[in-house]
Amino acid sequence: MARWSDDELLVLLAFYFRFPRPSHTDSHADCRRLARVIGRTPGAVDNQLRNIDVDLIRAAGDRHVSNRLAELLDEHKHNLTHLYRQANIALRRRRWRLNRF
Repeated sequence: MARWSDDELLVLLAFYFRFPRPSHTDSHADCRRLARVIGRTPGAVDNQLRNIDVDLIRAAGDRHVSNRLAELLDEHKHNLTHLYRQANIALRRRRWRLNRF
Protein backbone atom coordinates (compact mmCIF):
# COMPACT_ATOMS: atom_id res chain seq x y z
CA MET A 1 0.00 0.00 0.00
CA ALA A 2 1.06 3.59 -0.55
CA ARG A 3 3.02 5.53 2.04
CA TRP A 4 0.99 7.49 4.54
CA SER A 5 0.61 11.17 3.64
CA ASP A 6 1.19 13.95 6.16
CA ASP A 7 -2.56 14.63 6.14
CA GLU A 8 -3.31 11.01 7.03
CA LEU A 9 -0.67 11.03 9.77
CA LEU A 10 -1.90 14.30 11.28
CA VAL A 11 -5.47 13.01 11.43
CA LEU A 12 -4.22 9.71 12.85
CA LEU A 13 -2.27 11.52 15.59
CA ALA A 14 -5.23 13.74 16.42
CA PHE A 15 -7.42 10.64 16.67
CA TYR A 16 -4.83 8.96 18.92
CA PHE A 17 -4.78 11.84 21.40
CA ARG A 18 -8.47 12.79 21.23
CA PHE A 19 -10.17 9.39 21.40
CA PRO A 20 -9.95 7.00 24.38
CA ARG A 21 -7.67 3.99 24.08
CA PRO A 22 -10.50 1.42 23.68
CA SER A 23 -11.37 3.06 20.33
CA HIS A 24 -7.84 2.41 19.02
CA THR A 25 -8.66 -1.10 17.83
CA ASP A 26 -9.76 -2.21 14.38
CA SER A 27 -12.99 -3.63 15.80
CA HIS A 28 -14.14 -0.26 17.21
CA ALA A 29 -16.59 1.80 15.14
CA ASP A 30 -14.55 5.02 15.45
CA CYS A 31 -11.39 3.33 14.18
CA ARG A 32 -13.31 1.73 11.33
CA ARG A 33 -14.87 5.09 10.39
CA LEU A 34 -11.46 6.79 10.37
CA ALA A 35 -10.03 4.02 8.19
CA ARG A 36 -12.90 4.22 5.72
CA VAL A 37 -12.69 8.01 5.41
CA ILE A 38 -8.93 8.14 4.82
CA GLY A 39 -8.93 5.10 2.55
CA ARG A 40 -7.02 2.69 4.78
CA THR A 41 -7.97 -0.63 6.27
CA PRO A 42 -9.01 -0.73 9.93
CA GLY A 43 -6.06 -3.06 10.53
CA ALA A 44 -3.61 -0.52 9.09
CA VAL A 45 -5.04 2.23 11.31
CA ASP A 46 -4.98 -0.09 14.35
CA ASN A 47 -1.34 -0.99 13.61
CA GLN A 48 -0.27 2.66 13.35
CA LEU A 49 -2.09 3.53 16.59
CA ARG A 50 -0.37 0.65 18.40
CA ASN A 51 2.99 1.78 17.04
CA ILE A 52 2.38 5.29 18.35
CA ASP A 53 1.49 3.81 21.74
CA VAL A 54 4.70 1.78 21.89
CA ASP A 55 6.76 4.73 20.69
CA LEU A 56 5.40 7.02 23.40
CA ILE A 57 5.89 4.43 26.14
CA ARG A 58 9.50 3.78 25.07
CA ALA A 59 11.09 7.13 25.80
CA ALA A 60 14.45 6.01 24.42
CA GLY A 61 15.87 3.52 21.96
CA ASP A 62 14.72 2.56 18.52
CA ARG A 63 11.63 4.36 17.27
CA HIS A 64 8.62 2.14 16.66
CA VAL A 65 7.13 4.42 14.00
CA SER A 66 8.19 5.67 10.57
CA ASN A 67 10.63 8.56 10.40
CA ARG A 68 7.94 10.97 9.21
CA LEU A 69 5.45 9.91 11.88
CA ALA A 70 8.22 10.26 14.50
CA GLU A 71 8.89 13.82 13.29
CA LEU A 72 5.21 14.75 13.45
CA LEU A 73 4.80 13.08 16.83
CA ASP A 74 7.79 14.94 18.27
CA GLU A 75 6.53 18.21 16.80
CA HIS A 76 2.98 17.93 18.12
CA LYS A 77 2.84 15.73 21.24
CA HIS A 78 3.33 18.69 23.58
CA ASN A 79 1.05 21.06 21.68
CA LEU A 80 -2.20 19.23 21.01
CA THR A 81 -4.09 22.42 20.19
CA HIS A 82 -1.78 22.96 17.23
CA LEU A 83 -2.08 19.29 16.24
CA TYR A 84 -5.88 19.47 16.25
CA ARG A 85 -5.77 22.67 14.20
CA GLN A 86 -3.48 21.04 11.62
CA ALA A 87 -5.63 17.89 11.53
CA ASN A 88 -8.76 19.99 10.95
CA ILE A 89 -7.03 21.78 8.09
CA ALA A 90 -6.17 18.36 6.60
CA LEU A 91 -9.80 17.25 6.96
CA ARG A 92 -11.02 20.31 5.06
CA ARG A 93 -8.28 20.10 2.41
CA ARG A 94 -9.05 16.43 1.67
CA ARG A 95 -12.80 16.86 2.16
CA TRP A 96 -12.75 13.97 4.61
CA ARG A 97 -16.05 13.74 6.43
CA LEU A 98 -15.06 13.34 10.05
CA ASN A 99 -15.99 15.42 13.06
CA ARG A 100 -13.50 18.16 13.81
CA PHE A 101 -10.90 17.54 16.47
